[in-house]
Amino acid sequence: MKNLFITIFIMASGVAFAQSPQQDVALIQSIFGKEKQELVKDYMDLNKEQSTKFWPIYEAYENERQALVRERLQNISNYAQKYGELTEESAEKIMASILNNDEKLVKLEKKYLKKMRKAIDGIVTVRYFQLENYLRNLVFAKIQADLPCIQEIE
Repeated sequence: MKNLFITIFIMASGVAFAQSPQQDVALIQSIFGKEKQELVKDYMDLNKEQSTKFWPIYEAYENERQALVRERLQNISNYAQKYGELTEESAEKIMASILNNDEKLVKLEKKYLKKMRKAIDGIVTVRYFQLENYLRNLVFAKIQADLPCIQEIE
């Protein structure tokens, strides 16, 4: 029964386990009807000077962030593949990898927070990261909602 559930879960959650850097963008687009960059552009409402400084930093941030998203998705995929046969050791290893990924993401945000703050207004920078965190939490919540809890099905 567990293996059948996992197979159905993986098939139904194809977007979540695609190793494409665009998977989270596809989820955002399905929710908001826009690509992430278009959504950011509309939300940020930058003037020309801010825009000139912001977008190159945004692109660099996105490239690094997407690598971390791929790593996160690999962790989730590992969990889904091993869900039915998790040992204490394998569960702890997966959790350690997820926490490591979280730490990398926080470091990345701190790095780009400084870069953006130097380039554009602090309030505008915080507004961007508020949106970024909202979108990330939305994506992660969608993925998490589809994941079974350990020993959920007996």
